[in-house]
Amino acid sequence: MREGHREKARQACSSRKRCRPGCPLRSTSPFRLPGTENLSPSTIRHFELEYQQTGPLKGKITFPLNEPDRKPHCAGTLSQSGVERYFISDNRSGSCMQNLSHSFMGYNACGFNWPTPHLIVVQECKTVWWLWQNGFHSAAAILTAIPAQKQVRVLLAATEPRGHIWILTSAGSSGRTFAAQVSRHVSPARWIHHTTIRSHSLASCSPSELTAALWKP
Repeated sequence: MREGHREKARQACSSRKRCRPGCPLRSTSPFRLPGTENLSPSTIRHFELEYQQTGPLKGKITFPLNEPDRKPHCAGTLSQSGVERYFISDNRSGSCMQNLSHSFMGYNACGFNWPTPHLIVVQECKTVWWLWQNGFHSAAAILTAIPAQKQVRVLLAATEPRGHIWILTSAGSSGRTFAAQVSRHVSPARWIHHTTIRSHSLASCSPSELTAALWKP
């Protein structure tokens, strides 16, 4: 990776301005959607999760993606089925929504200090929330099966030259495909570990499962 790309990615994250929610968090009581059942109030506040009670996104949880260098409001939604969607909007209410390309930097890629000796890469935002709550703060979600070149540059810049990238997925073909694609792009430059958790959802597995999966030799 060229030093210029590394520095450009680092500057983008260090200068980012957080997207602010369109309205304050109204209640934590509706947080019973898949992947949010066990989230603490501090995690909800940290990731600015908000339950929408009115408007086109009624019944969904919204959250800012905090993508650097993007002037429109980038946000995601979590539905009753546990499916995540991502869009650009003029505010958190969902008006003037446009689909957001998944080839952005990566969710939470700017949520920890660079470079880190251990970076955890996952497929969903809600897995990042659960990892953060359990003390694994250096985690980023790549929201597409095949990482874009910009995402690869960010993963490398965020990890120490002798650091390790942990690819955490659920068991199954989609997890294996995702791990293979990430490994193919970053393994020439970093140590790669692919580990799986057999829980129904990575966002609800126990802290002991996470520790056993991530830090095993």
